[in-house]
Amino acid sequence: MRLQNTERPASRTGGTSLPRRAAPIEIPGARTPEHAPALLTALAAARTAGPTPTVLPVDLGAIFDNLAYQALMVLAEQLWAGHALLQTVASVLHRVGTVLTTGLLPTVLRVVADVLLSTGVVRLALTAALMLGGLTLLASYLDIRVVRLNKVILYGIGAVLLLGQGPTVMPQMERMRRDAAHRIYQDVFDSTRANQESWSAALWFPDGAPWQDFTLRSDGEMGLSARAVAASALECAIDEQLRGTLCADFRSRFFAETSIRYLGDGPRTAALEAASQGISRLLLTYPLSAAALLEALMELLFAIAGFFLLISLMVSVLFAFFLPTEGITLGLLRQYLHLVMVYLVINVFVGIFLAMLATAIG
Repeated sequence: MRLQNTERPASRTGGTSLPRRAAPIEIPGARTPEHAPALLTALAAARTAGPTPTVLPVDLGAIFDNLAYQALMVLAEQLWAGHALLQTVASVLHRVGTVLTTGLLPTVLRVVADVLLSTGVVRLALTAALMLGGLTLLASYLDIRVVRLNKVILYGIGAVLLLGQGPTVMPQMERMRRDAAHRIYQDVFDSTRANQESWSAALWFPDGAPWQDFTLRSDGEMGLSARAVAASALECAIDEQLRGTLCADFRSRFFAETSIRYLGDGPRTAALEAASQGISRLLLTYPLSAAALLEALMELLFAIAGFFLLISLMVSVLFAFFLPTEGITLGLLRQYLHLVMVYLVINVFVGIFLAMLATAIG
């Protein structure tokens, strides 16, 4: 079959020329005019034909569940960063208090003792007190109420012991104060935990709060502390919590999956429930992290108070030989004993509060 091109090209003079016979277009296989439409249609279909794409069904529920899961993971990272900040500040305060008590205090006490002994001011004060006491005995008619010889001798012996053994004994007293407080802390915590059924109902806590929900861990230096309880509630050690990222145990318990897009309906639901529980745990544990910060601040304040009281006590030995000023030394000693008593009592109440709070979170 031949198709003729009957297009009329424009003439060079602007008019329309007569039709010009064009070269025929050969279409193989077409012998009659009736075959042309079908053949052209077949050629067009063959030119555009290709593999038929397979359309997979889109699970919108899985997509939205995965988006919700990823949002919970991002929220968990942000909440964890807040915990890490509180724990970092608490760790710094705790470290400062420890250095002040175990490192700086012995050094300063030894320097003060060496200065008092090397300058001879203590010997001078003791000599003056003994002379005044001797005058009182020899001249009984002299009404000198500045010293008492028996007290001078007693304070003299105390001054020798204090200046000689004070730089070693006083830091040990501070360590004993902290150890005793944390021993009481542990006992009160355990006792409150053991009797949780009696007070949890009175405080409207949930029945049977599961202590086994997380395992209490020691921080290795202070035994049980608010920092250790907060870290335990977050399924990690203190060092892991300070890193600023979800620790392995917490992630494996609440965010075990990186994506739930291709999980089944049951596993997706379980993963979302676990992630929601992780967010709840992070939110509820903020009071514990705040308590850890307050506990570290309290430790630092007591360490500073004990530091200055013990140094002042060593310096006050100069005034202990004389009746008008002996109250300075006795007053500093009473203040230190009062500090120890208050510290122990505060640790009792902190232990009770922390145990109740941990039970409520658990």
